[in-house]
Amino acid sequence: MSVLLVSVMGCTDSSDANNGGTDTSTATGTEVNTDIGSGTGSGTGNGAGTGAPEDTGTDTDTGSSIDTGSGVTTGTGTGTGTDTGADTGTGTDTGTGTDTGTDTGTGIGEEPDTAPLKPRIVVLTDLSTWEPDDHESMIRLLVHSDLFEIEAIMLTTGYSYGEADEGTQMGILDSIIDAYRTDLPNLLKRNDQTGHDLDDAKQPVGYFPSPEYIKSVSMMGSLTRGIEHIGDGNDSKGSNYIIDLAKEDDDRPVWVQVWGGGNTMCQTVYRAQKDLPEAEYHAVLEKLRIYTITDQDKNYTGEGNSCHGQMHERAGEHLLFIHDECAWKKHNGTGAGAWNTYKEHIQGHGSLGGMYPKFKYGVEGDTPSFLYMLPNGLNDPDDPSQCSWGGTYEGKGNNMWKPAGSCNSYFDRFYPAAFNNFAARMDWVADGAGNRNPVIVLNGEEGAHHVIKNQEPAGTSITLDASATYDPDNDNLTF
Repeated sequence: MSVLLVSVMGCTDSSDANNGGTDTSTATGTEVNTDIGSGTGSGTGNGAGTGAPEDTGTDTDTGSSIDTGSGVTTGTGTGTGTDTGADTGTGTDTGTGTDTGTDTGTGIGEEPDTAPLKPRIVVLTDLSTWEPDDHESMIRLLVHSDLFEIEAIMLTTGYSYGEADEGTQMGILDSIIDAYRTDLPNLLKRNDQTGHDLDDAKQPVGYFPSPEYIKSVSMMGSLTRGIEHIGDGNDSKGSNYIIDLAKEDDDRPVWVQVWGGGNTMCQTVYRAQKDLPEAEYHAVLEKLRIYTITDQDKNYTGEGNSCHGQMHERAGEHLLFIHDECAWKKHNGTGAGAWNTYKEHIQGHGSLGGMYPKFKYGVEGDTPSFLYMLPNGLNDPDDPSQCSWGGTYEGKGNNMWKPAGSCNSYFDRFYPAAFNNFAARMDWVADGAGNRNPVIVLNGEEGAHHVIKNQEPAGTSITLDASATYDPDNDNLTF
Protein backbone atom coordinates (compact mmCIF):
# COMPACT_ATOMS: atom_id res chain seq x y z
CA MET A 1 0.00 0.00 0.00
CA SER A 2 1.13 3.55 -0.72
CA VAL A 3 0.09 6.34 1.61
CA LEU A 4 -0.39 9.81 0.19
CA LEU A 5 -0.85 12.80 2.49
CA VAL A 6 -1.59 16.11 0.81
CA SER A 7 -0.56 19.15 2.82
CA VAL A 8 -3.24 21.84 2.88
CA MET A 9 -1.34 24.29 5.08
CA GLY A 10 2.15 24.27 3.64
CA CYS A 11 4.37 22.61 6.24
CA THR A 12 1.73 21.51 8.70
CA ASP A 13 1.59 17.91 7.47
CA SER A 14 4.53 15.61 6.96
CA SER A 15 5.32 12.98 4.39
CA ASP A 16 5.26 9.57 5.99
CA ALA A 17 7.37 6.86 4.36
CA ASN A 18 6.58 3.19 4.63
CA ASN A 19 7.56 -0.37 3.78
CA GLY A 20 11.12 -0.15 5.03
CA GLY A 21 12.33 2.17 2.33
CA THR A 22 11.01 0.13 -0.56
CA ASP A 23 7.79 2.08 -1.10
CA THR A 24 8.38 5.80 -1.34
CA SER A 25 4.98 6.88 -2.49
CA THR A 26 4.18 9.13 0.45
CA ALA A 27 4.10 12.88 0.49
CA THR A 28 2.74 16.16 1.73
CA GLY A 29 2.16 17.47 -1.69
CA THR A 30 5.81 16.58 -2.01
CA GLU A 31 5.87 13.56 -4.26
CA VAL A 32 8.85 13.46 -6.56
CA ASN A 33 7.18 12.04 -9.63
CA THR A 34 9.15 11.34 -12.72
CA ASP A 35 6.47 9.36 -14.59
CA ILE A 36 4.31 12.37 -15.31
CA GLY A 37 2.61 11.31 -18.50
CA SER A 38 -0.64 9.45 -18.12
CA GLY A 39 -0.54 7.43 -21.33
CA THR A 40 0.59 3.84 -20.96
CA GLY A 41 0.16 2.61 -24.47
CA SER A 42 1.86 2.13 -27.75
CA GLY A 43 2.81 4.33 -30.62
CA THR A 44 6.08 6.02 -31.37
CA GLY A 45 4.62 9.47 -30.86
CA ASN A 46 8.02 11.14 -30.90
CA GLY A 47 11.37 10.37 -32.44
CA ALA A 48 10.04 7.96 -35.02
CA GLY A 49 6.69 9.36 -35.94
CA THR A 50 5.54 11.69 -38.64
CA GLY A 51 3.00 13.59 -36.57
CA ALA A 52 2.71 17.33 -37.00
CA PRO A 53 4.14 19.54 -34.23
CA GLU A 54 0.66 20.17 -32.84
CA ASP A 55 -1.08 16.82 -33.34
CA THR A 56 -4.12 16.97 -31.06
CA GLY A 57 -6.37 14.51 -32.79
CA THR A 58 -6.70 10.80 -32.30
CA ASP A 59 -3.27 9.36 -32.97
CA THR A 60 -2.98 5.73 -34.00
CA ASP A 61 0.75 5.21 -34.13
CA THR A 62 2.11 2.05 -35.64
CA GLY A 63 5.07 1.76 -33.36
CA SER A 64 5.07 0.24 -29.95
CA SER A 65 5.66 2.48 -26.94
CA ILE A 66 5.13 3.35 -23.31
CA ASP A 67 4.78 6.96 -22.17
CA THR A 68 8.09 7.80 -20.53
CA GLY A 69 6.46 10.06 -18.01
CA SER A 70 8.31 12.74 -19.85
CA GLY A 71 6.23 12.79 -22.96
CA VAL A 72 8.23 10.34 -25.05
CA THR A 73 6.28 7.33 -26.22
CA THR A 74 8.84 4.58 -26.47
CA GLY A 75 8.62 0.93 -25.46
CA THR A 76 5.66 -1.45 -25.76
CA GLY A 77 1.91 -1.47 -25.28
CA THR A 78 -1.33 -1.40 -27.22
CA GLY A 79 -4.69 0.29 -27.10
CA THR A 80 -6.41 3.44 -28.24
CA GLY A 81 -6.50 6.92 -26.89
CA THR A 82 -6.04 10.60 -27.62
CA ASP A 83 -2.55 12.04 -28.07
CA THR A 84 -2.65 15.68 -26.91
CA GLY A 85 1.11 16.04 -26.71
CA ALA A 86 3.38 17.35 -29.42
CA ASP A 87 4.76 14.91 -31.98
CA THR A 88 8.15 16.32 -32.86
CA GLY A 89 9.87 13.38 -34.51
CA THR A 90 10.44 12.76 -38.16
CA GLY A 91 10.51 9.50 -40.00
CA THR A 92 8.16 6.61 -40.63
CA ASP A 93 6.16 4.79 -37.97
CA THR A 94 6.84 1.07 -37.97
CA GLY A 95 5.29 -1.90 -36.24
CA THR A 96 1.74 -2.16 -34.98
CA GLY A 97 -0.15 -0.80 -32.03
CA THR A 98 -2.15 2.20 -30.89
CA ASP A 99 -1.89 4.64 -28.00
CA THR A 100 -3.65 3.32 -24.90
CA GLY A 101 -3.94 6.51 -22.93
CA THR A 102 -3.92 10.25 -22.95
CA ASP A 103 -0.50 11.80 -23.35
CA THR A 104 -0.77 14.87 -21.16
CA GLY A 105 2.21 16.46 -22.83
CA THR A 106 4.42 16.76 -19.75
CA GLY A 107 7.34 14.66 -20.81
CA ILE A 108 10.43 14.32 -22.90
CA GLY A 109 8.51 14.08 -26.17
CA GLU A 110 6.78 17.38 -25.44
CA GLU A 111 8.09 20.67 -26.73
CA PRO A 112 10.90 21.60 -24.30
CA ASP A 113 9.47 25.04 -23.60
CA THR A 114 6.19 23.58 -22.26
CA ALA A 115 7.52 20.64 -20.21
CA PRO A 116 8.33 21.16 -16.52
CA LEU A 117 12.04 21.96 -16.48
CA LYS A 118 14.57 20.83 -13.92
CA PRO A 119 16.16 23.34 -11.55
CA ARG A 120 19.69 24.31 -12.63
CA ILE A 121 22.54 23.49 -10.24
CA VAL A 122 26.31 23.85 -10.03
CA VAL A 123 28.14 21.69 -7.47
CA LEU A 124 31.41 22.76 -5.84
CA THR A 125 32.89 19.69 -4.14
CA ASP A 126 36.10 18.80 -2.32
CA LEU A 127 35.88 15.09 -3.14
CA SER A 128 38.68 13.34 -1.30
CA THR A 129 40.00 9.96 -0.22
CA TRP A 130 40.02 10.67 3.52
CA GLU A 131 36.49 12.07 4.04
CA PRO A 132 33.88 10.06 2.09
CA ASP A 133 30.74 12.14 2.64
CA ASP A 134 31.11 14.05 -0.66
CA HIS A 135 31.49 10.68 -2.39
CA GLU A 136 28.23 9.50 -0.79
CA SER A 137 26.38 12.68 -1.74
CA MET A 138 27.65 12.53 -5.33
CA ILE A 139 26.27 9.01 -5.73
CA ARG A 140 22.92 10.13 -4.38
CA LEU A 141 22.87 13.16 -6.67
CA LEU A 142 23.47 11.07 -9.79
CA VAL A 143 20.74 8.63 -8.80
CA HIS A 144 18.42 11.67 -8.69
CA SER A 145 19.90 13.35 -11.77
CA ASP A 146 16.57 13.14 -13.59
CA LEU A 147 15.39 15.87 -11.20
CA PHE A 148 18.27 18.35 -11.58
CA GLU A 149 19.90 19.97 -14.56
CA ILE A 150 23.53 19.57 -13.54
CA GLU A 151 25.17 22.54 -15.23
CA ALA A 152 28.59 21.82 -13.76
CA ILE A 153 30.49 19.78 -11.19
CA MET A 154 33.54 21.71 -10.02
CA LEU A 155 36.34 20.19 -7.98
CA THR A 156 37.64 22.60 -5.37
CA THR A 157 39.42 23.01 -2.07
CA GLY A 158 37.63 22.75 1.27
CA TYR A 159 38.10 21.05 4.61
CA SER A 160 39.78 18.22 2.69
CA TYR A 161 42.28 20.32 0.73
CA GLY A 162 44.18 23.56 1.19
CA GLU A 163 45.18 23.15 -2.44
CA ALA A 164 43.08 21.18 -4.91
CA ASP A 165 44.46 17.88 -6.18
CA GLU A 166 43.20 17.55 -9.74
CA GLY A 167 44.49 14.03 -10.35
CA THR A 168 43.01 12.53 -7.19
CA GLN A 169 39.75 14.45 -7.23
CA MET A 170 39.01 14.01 -10.92
CA GLY A 171 39.88 10.33 -10.59
CA ILE A 172 37.27 9.87 -7.86
CA LEU A 173 34.64 11.75 -9.86
CA ASP A 174 35.39 9.76 -13.02
CA SER A 175 34.97 6.49 -11.12
CA ILE A 176 31.55 7.59 -9.86
CA ILE A 177 30.45 8.63 -13.35
CA ASP A 178 31.66 5.29 -14.72
CA ALA A 179 29.56 3.47 -12.12
CA TYR A 180 26.61 5.64 -13.14
CA ARG A 181 27.24 4.57 -16.75
CA THR A 182 27.02 0.90 -15.70
CA ASP A 183 23.80 1.39 -13.72
CA LEU A 184 22.11 3.83 -16.11
CA PRO A 185 20.24 1.20 -18.18
CA ASN A 186 18.40 0.13 -15.03
CA LEU A 187 17.67 3.72 -13.99
CA LEU A 188 16.28 4.48 -17.44
CA LYS A 189 13.72 1.70 -16.95
CA ARG A 190 12.32 3.65 -14.02
CA ASN A 191 11.29 6.47 -16.36
CA ASP A 192 10.89 4.36 -19.52
CA GLN A 193 13.55 6.58 -21.10
CA THR A 194 15.44 5.68 -24.26
CA GLY A 195 18.33 7.75 -25.54
CA HIS A 196 19.84 11.05 -24.44
CA ASP A 197 18.66 13.48 -27.09
CA LEU A 198 18.13 16.31 -24.61
CA ASP A 199 21.59 16.48 -23.06
CA ASP A 200 22.25 19.84 -24.68
CA ALA A 201 18.70 21.17 -24.38
CA LYS A 202 16.82 22.60 -21.43
CA GLN A 203 16.20 19.35 -19.63
CA PRO A 204 12.71 18.41 -18.41
CA VAL A 205 12.01 16.72 -15.11
CA GLY A 206 12.26 12.96 -15.61
CA TYR A 207 15.25 13.02 -17.98
CA PHE A 208 18.46 11.22 -16.98
CA PRO A 209 21.53 12.80 -18.65
CA SER A 210 24.19 10.67 -20.30
CA PRO A 211 27.50 9.98 -18.51
CA GLU A 212 29.22 11.74 -21.40
CA TYR A 213 27.25 14.87 -20.62
CA ILE A 214 28.18 14.76 -16.94
CA LYS A 215 31.86 14.30 -17.79
CA SER A 216 31.66 17.21 -20.24
CA VAL A 217 30.52 19.59 -17.46
CA SER A 218 33.07 18.34 -14.90
CA MET A 219 35.94 20.78 -14.33
CA MET A 220 38.30 22.31 -11.82
CA GLY A 221 37.34 25.31 -9.75
CA SER A 222 39.70 27.47 -7.71
CA LEU A 223 42.85 25.60 -6.75
CA THR A 224 43.68 27.45 -3.52
CA ARG A 225 41.80 28.10 -0.29
CA GLY A 226 41.38 31.38 1.57
CA ILE A 227 40.54 35.03 1.00
CA GLU A 228 44.15 35.99 0.28
CA HIS A 229 43.96 34.21 -3.09
CA ILE A 230 40.85 35.98 -4.41
CA GLY A 231 41.74 38.42 -7.17
CA ASP A 232 43.64 38.64 -10.43
CA GLY A 233 45.51 35.47 -11.25
CA ASN A 234 43.03 33.24 -9.41
CA ASP A 235 40.49 32.73 -12.21
CA SER A 236 39.62 29.16 -13.13
CA LYS A 237 37.52 27.46 -15.75
CA GLY A 238 34.90 26.99 -13.05
CA SER A 239 34.79 30.59 -11.79
CA ASN A 240 34.44 31.94 -15.33
CA TYR A 241 31.89 29.29 -16.30
CA ILE A 242 29.50 30.37 -13.54
CA ILE A 243 29.39 33.87 -15.07
CA ASP A 244 28.68 32.36 -18.48
CA LEU A 245 25.83 30.27 -17.05
CA ALA A 246 24.28 33.34 -15.44
CA LYS A 247 24.33 35.15 -18.78
CA GLU A 248 22.57 32.37 -20.70
CA ASP A 249 19.12 33.01 -22.14
CA ASP A 250 17.31 30.99 -19.49
CA ASP A 251 14.84 32.32 -16.95
CA ARG A 252 15.76 29.66 -14.40
CA PRO A 253 18.21 30.74 -11.69
CA VAL A 254 21.52 28.92 -11.25
CA TRP A 255 21.93 27.43 -7.77
CA VAL A 256 25.57 27.10 -6.72
CA GLN A 257 25.76 24.34 -4.11
CA VAL A 258 28.92 24.58 -2.03
CA TRP A 259 29.93 21.18 -0.63
CA GLY A 260 33.52 22.30 -0.03
CA GLY A 261 35.07 25.74 -0.05
CA GLY A 262 33.23 28.58 -1.75
CA ASN A 263 36.37 30.17 -3.15
CA THR A 264 35.37 29.44 -6.76
CA MET A 265 32.16 31.40 -6.22
CA CYS A 266 34.09 34.14 -4.39
CA GLN A 267 36.30 34.50 -7.48
CA THR A 268 33.21 34.58 -9.71
CA VAL A 269 31.82 37.52 -7.74
CA TYR A 270 35.18 39.31 -7.78
CA ARG A 271 35.60 38.90 -11.54
CA ALA A 272 32.04 39.90 -12.38
CA GLN A 273 32.27 43.02 -10.22
CA LYS A 274 35.60 44.05 -11.75
CA ASP A 275 34.85 43.37 -15.40
CA LEU A 276 31.14 44.09 -15.87
CA PRO A 277 29.18 47.35 -15.84
CA GLU A 278 27.29 47.71 -12.58
CA ALA A 279 23.88 46.88 -14.04
CA GLU A 280 25.20 43.76 -15.76
CA TYR A 281 27.08 42.74 -12.61
CA HIS A 282 23.89 42.99 -10.57
CA ALA A 283 21.99 41.05 -13.24
CA VAL A 284 24.53 38.22 -13.02
CA LEU A 285 24.25 38.11 -9.23
CA GLU A 286 20.46 38.13 -9.36
CA LYS A 287 20.53 35.10 -11.65
CA LEU A 288 22.68 33.19 -9.15
CA ARG A 289 21.83 31.64 -5.79
CA ILE A 290 24.21 30.10 -3.29
CA TYR A 291 23.59 27.33 -0.74
CA THR A 292 26.71 26.64 1.28
CA ILE A 293 27.26 23.74 3.65
CA THR A 294 28.93 25.59 6.54
CA ASP A 295 32.06 27.62 5.62
CA GLN A 296 34.85 25.41 4.30
CA ASP A 297 37.10 28.09 2.85
CA LYS A 298 39.36 27.40 5.82
CA ASN A 299 40.72 24.47 7.79
CA TYR A 300 38.17 22.25 9.57
CA THR A 301 39.64 23.46 12.90
CA GLY A 302 38.67 27.01 11.93
CA GLU A 303 42.16 28.18 10.99
CA GLY A 304 42.45 30.45 7.97
CA ASN A 305 40.62 33.45 6.55
CA SER A 306 37.52 32.60 4.55
CA CYS A 307 36.33 34.57 1.54
CA HIS A 308 32.64 33.89 2.27
CA GLY A 309 32.08 37.08 4.25
CA GLN A 310 33.76 39.21 1.61
CA MET A 311 31.69 37.53 -1.10
CA HIS A 312 28.49 38.45 0.72
CA GLU A 313 29.66 42.02 1.25
CA ARG A 314 30.48 42.41 -2.45
CA ALA A 315 27.18 40.93 -3.59
CA GLY A 316 24.85 42.37 -0.96
CA GLU A 317 21.14 42.02 -1.50
CA HIS A 318 21.62 41.03 -5.14
CA LEU A 319 22.70 37.46 -4.26
CA LEU A 320 20.41 35.08 -2.37
CA PHE A 321 22.80 33.44 0.12
CA ILE A 322 21.83 30.43 2.26
CA HIS A 323 24.40 29.51 4.92
CA ASP A 324 23.42 26.15 6.38
CA GLU A 325 24.62 25.13 9.82
CA CYS A 326 21.69 22.86 10.70
CA ALA A 327 20.49 20.47 7.98
CA TRP A 328 23.98 19.14 7.19
CA LYS A 329 24.67 18.36 10.83
CA LYS A 330 21.31 16.65 11.18
CA HIS A 331 21.93 14.59 8.05
CA ASN A 332 25.41 13.63 9.18
CA GLY A 333 24.24 12.48 12.59
CA THR A 334 20.92 10.92 11.60
CA GLY A 335 22.54 8.92 8.84
CA ALA A 336 25.33 7.70 11.11
CA GLY A 337 22.77 6.63 13.70
CA ALA A 338 20.75 4.78 11.08
CA TRP A 339 23.73 3.32 9.21
CA ASN A 340 22.23 -0.17 9.10
CA THR A 341 19.52 1.13 6.78
CA TYR A 342 22.22 2.37 4.39
CA LYS A 343 23.96 -1.00 4.56
CA GLU A 344 20.70 -2.74 3.71
CA HIS A 345 19.12 -0.44 1.13
CA ILE A 346 22.02 1.50 -0.43
CA GLN A 347 25.33 -0.38 -0.25
CA GLY A 348 25.73 -3.27 -2.68
CA HIS A 349 22.94 -2.01 -4.96
CA GLY A 350 24.44 -1.93 -8.43
CA SER A 351 27.81 -0.39 -9.22
CA LEU A 352 26.96 2.86 -7.46
CA GLY A 353 25.87 1.05 -4.32
CA GLY A 354 28.94 -1.15 -4.55
CA MET A 355 31.19 1.89 -4.21
CA TYR A 356 29.03 3.75 -1.67
CA PRO A 357 31.54 4.20 1.19
CA LYS A 358 30.98 3.79 4.90
CA PHE A 359 30.93 7.08 6.74
CA LYS A 360 33.86 8.37 8.72
CA TYR A 361 32.42 11.39 10.54
CA GLY A 362 28.87 11.55 9.22
CA VAL A 363 26.67 10.49 6.31
CA GLU A 364 26.08 12.65 3.24
CA GLY A 365 26.62 15.98 4.94
CA ASP A 366 26.27 17.79 1.60
CA THR A 367 23.03 16.16 0.46
CA PRO A 368 20.72 18.81 2.03
CA SER A 369 21.96 21.31 -0.57
CA PHE A 370 20.13 19.47 -3.35
CA LEU A 371 17.30 18.10 -1.22
CA TYR A 372 16.44 21.78 -0.74
CA MET A 373 16.14 22.11 -4.53
CA LEU A 374 14.29 18.85 -5.18
CA PRO A 375 11.14 19.66 -7.21
CA ASN A 376 8.65 17.94 -4.96
CA GLY A 377 6.12 20.76 -4.58
CA LEU A 378 6.88 21.31 -0.90
CA ASN A 379 8.77 24.59 -1.16
CA ASP A 380 9.72 27.41 -3.49
CA PRO A 381 13.54 27.52 -3.26
CA ASP A 382 13.48 31.28 -3.83
CA ASP A 383 11.68 31.63 -0.49
CA PRO A 384 14.03 30.06 2.10
CA SER A 385 11.49 30.65 4.87
CA GLN A 386 9.41 27.75 3.54
CA CYS A 387 10.24 24.38 5.03
CA SER A 388 11.96 21.89 2.76
CA TRP A 389 13.75 18.56 2.75
CA GLY A 390 16.97 20.59 2.99
CA GLY A 391 16.25 22.88 5.90
CA THR A 392 14.20 25.90 6.91
CA TYR A 393 15.74 29.36 7.07
CA GLU A 394 15.15 32.88 8.30
CA GLY A 395 16.44 36.14 6.87
CA LYS A 396 19.32 37.88 8.59
CA GLY A 397 19.35 40.96 6.38
CA ASN A 398 20.85 41.76 2.99
CA ASN A 399 19.50 38.50 1.54
CA MET A 400 21.51 36.32 3.93
CA TRP A 401 19.58 33.30 5.23
CA LYS A 402 20.51 31.09 8.16
CA PRO A 403 18.74 28.18 9.91
CA ALA A 404 15.41 28.89 11.57
CA GLY A 405 14.52 27.45 14.96
CA SER A 406 12.20 24.94 13.26
CA CYS A 407 15.05 23.38 11.25
CA ASN A 408 15.56 20.38 13.52
CA SER A 409 11.90 19.42 13.84
CA TYR A 410 11.19 19.71 10.12
CA PHE A 411 14.31 17.75 9.26
CA ASP A 412 13.18 14.91 11.54
CA ARG A 413 9.78 15.02 9.90
CA PHE A 414 10.98 14.76 6.32
CA TYR A 415 14.10 12.59 6.65
CA PRO A 416 12.24 9.23 6.41
CA ALA A 417 10.50 10.22 3.16
CA ALA A 418 13.73 11.54 1.64
CA PHE A 419 15.64 8.38 2.57
CA ASN A 420 12.92 6.05 1.33
CA ASN A 421 12.88 7.91 -1.97
CA PHE A 422 16.62 7.24 -2.26
CA ALA A 423 16.24 3.59 -1.24
CA ALA A 424 13.55 2.96 -3.85
CA ARG A 425 15.75 4.42 -6.56
CA MET A 426 18.61 2.17 -5.47
CA ASP A 427 16.29 -0.81 -5.99
CA TRP A 428 15.99 0.34 -9.60
CA VAL A 429 19.78 0.67 -9.78
CA ALA A 430 20.18 -2.92 -8.61
CA ASP A 431 17.30 -4.67 -10.34
CA GLY A 432 15.87 -2.44 -13.03
CA ALA A 433 12.59 -2.57 -11.09
CA GLY A 434 11.16 -1.04 -7.96
CA ASN A 435 8.63 1.37 -6.56
CA ARG A 436 7.75 4.70 -8.16
CA ASN A 437 6.14 7.78 -6.66
CA PRO A 438 2.41 8.34 -7.08
CA VAL A 439 1.37 11.11 -9.44
CA ILE A 440 -0.30 13.93 -7.57
CA VAL A 441 -3.15 15.61 -9.39
CA LEU A 442 -4.23 18.64 -7.37
CA ASN A 443 -7.17 20.67 -8.64
CA GLY A 444 -6.56 19.21 -12.08
CA GLU A 445 -2.83 20.05 -12.17
CA GLU A 446 -0.70 16.96 -12.61
CA GLY A 447 2.74 16.54 -11.08
CA ALA A 448 4.17 18.00 -7.86
CA HIS A 449 6.89 20.12 -9.40
CA HIS A 450 6.27 23.49 -7.83
CA VAL A 451 4.31 25.21 -5.09
CA ILE A 452 0.72 26.01 -6.02
CA LYS A 453 0.03 29.60 -5.03
CA ASN A 454 -3.40 30.93 -4.17
CA GLN A 455 -4.11 34.66 -4.27
CA GLU A 456 -7.46 34.59 -2.47
CA PRO A 457 -7.74 36.98 0.51
CA ALA A 458 -7.37 35.65 4.04
CA GLY A 459 -10.50 33.98 5.35
CA THR A 460 -11.64 32.79 1.93
CA SER A 461 -12.66 29.13 1.70
CA ILE A 462 -10.81 27.19 -0.97
CA THR A 463 -11.09 23.63 -2.22
CA LEU A 464 -8.09 21.38 -2.71
CA ASP A 465 -9.06 18.26 -4.65
CA ALA A 466 -6.46 15.51 -5.07
CA SER A 467 -8.94 12.75 -5.84
CA ALA A 468 -7.57 12.23 -9.36
CA THR A 469 -4.14 11.29 -7.98
CA TYR A 470 -2.96 7.88 -9.13
CA ASP A 471 -0.08 5.45 -8.69
CA PRO A 472 1.89 4.29 -11.77
CA ASP A 473 2.52 0.91 -10.07
CA ASN A 474 -1.20 0.51 -9.30
CA ASP A 475 -0.51 0.58 -5.54
CA ASN A 476 -3.41 1.60 -3.33
CA LEU A 477 -3.38 5.23 -2.23
CA THR A 478 -4.69 6.48 1.09
CA PHE A 479 -5.61 10.17 1.41
